[in-house]
Amino acid sequence: MQTDRINTQRPGFLRFSKPNPSTPQRPPFSANHPRQSLSQGLGTYGLFFVAFFLTVMAGNSTAQELEFDTYADNSILDMAVQNDGKILAVGDFKNLGRPGVMGVNFIGRLNPDGSVDTAFNPGTDNAVFIVALQSDGKILVGGNFTTLGGLSRKFIGRLNPDGRVDLSFESGTDNIGNFIKKIAVQSDGKILVAGEFSSLGGLARPHLGRLNSNGRVDDTFNPGVSGTITQQSGQGVRALVIQPDGKILVGGNFSVLGGLPRNGIGRLNPDGSVDTTFNSAVNKPVGTLAVQTDGKILIGGEFTSLG
Repeated sequence: MQTDRINTQRPGFLRFSKPNPSTPQRPPFSANHPRQSLSQGLGTYGLFFVAFFLTVMAGNSTAQELEFDTYADNSILDMAVQNDGKILAVGDFKNLGRPGVMGVNFIGRLNPDGSVDTAFNPGTDNAVFIVALQSDGKILVGGNFTTLGGLSRKFIGRLNPDGRVDLSFESGTDNIGNFIKKIAVQSDGKILVAGEFSSLGGLARPHLGRLNSNGRVDDTFNPGVSGTITQQSGQGVRALVIQPDGKILVGGNFSVLGGLPRNGIGRLNPDGSVDTTFNSAVNKPVGTLAVQTDGKILIGGEFTSLG
């Protein structure tokens, strides 16, 4: 009898790998199985977020990888895989690993087998929402924290690959209006940041701004985001993706981008001006964006109409 793999306890983490082709496999989720609800798996309505590592196998389903055995005691909100295969995890946890490494506050790193990299433990004082890797291996983190690695870093900071705070990154940490939710690194090394803030480095940058590679605010980039589609959820930018051509996709709960009407989604040119060739709209906020290899754009969120 086939083991019901999806029921195996993996609080906070789950990784899938290619199944044995000789063994019949149940799809990872099915509508008629109450414990295989995708909404439950993603931690909707207060349940823990489950982080899925998928090994993409064209034409094959995936199976849960039981050898990857790790744990987090609260939400995993974002992850990034380093070139050496180690896995950065950020979120709202204070215990990471199995049986658990106490004191891993909101940011940690796993070895490729799922064991905790105990040499990496910078720590913050509050939740980390986003992690992004630079081409040089340095690690950008954003969230609702005010300290990073024991130093004052308000809502954004940068780590060296070994976990030490990068002191060369001057992010204007005392002059950010509110927390950072999204970070994206451009090919020229400049850093896009988005979130609930109204100012960045002491300058007015409602919900979206750009930093130079040294962390100082890029004063040439200021598109501005304002308005809301709905008052029932927070205003601001929730999704940020850089296309291969350098154009910037922006999604969230807003009605104006760069001074032009844009309901929930818009696109900027690399200089921050609005791309007027792109003008779609949604009736409720956008929560996530992704670009396919053929250039088509995937959009997810609360909306029921698009176009």
